[in-house]
Amino acid sequence: MWLRIFALALPAVLTACGYVSKYEEQVYDWEPVYCYQSIGGVECYKEPKYSDSRRLVNYFGPDPSRYDAPDAPDVPDLQAPKEIDTWVKDAEPVPEPALSKAQVRAYNARLAGLTTSLQRPPVNRVARVPQPAPPVEVPAANEAPEQLSFFGKLRRGIFGPSAKPMLANRPAPPPTLPAPASGTL
Repeated sequence: MWLRIFALALPAVLTACGYVSKYEEQVYDWEPVYCYQSIGGVECYKEPKYSDSRRLVNYFGPDPSRYDAPDAPDVPDLQAPKEIDTWVKDAEPVPEPALSKAQVRAYNARLAGLTTSLQRPPVNRVARVPQPAPPVEVPAANEAPEQLSFFGKLRRGIFGPSAKPMLANRPAPPPTLPAPASGTL
């Protein structure tokens, strides 16, 4: 009977002492680094984070399963608050009529008397007379307004209304022939 128990226990003990994977066998002696994917990129830690175990990208050193998982947090015993028999309601706002101009003037005069030491000296302002608008040229009734494209308007805005479009690949002007020499041969 002891032989059967020993025969079953021996492979279990030997596999517990081995490596988890071939990868761990290669990186087991390295400095432990555990990298996890986050929203902005990859973040690396010296110890595994069990809360982020599904986001593990790579590790060096012992496999994360070799570390002890932290204890689960205590679940608080939640209870409802005690029942309240009373409640308070704020008073509803009462609509009031707007102040008349005389009441506003009286209120402002009262404020002016209270804040004389805080008032700034009055500012003399000169009224500006608006300049008349320049006359707008209206096209004649028989003349239809010219339709321009966006680039046509842009060209006229930069180079003026009399600018003529020029082709970038316009043909070269024909060569001029020298005038025949006068005289005889």
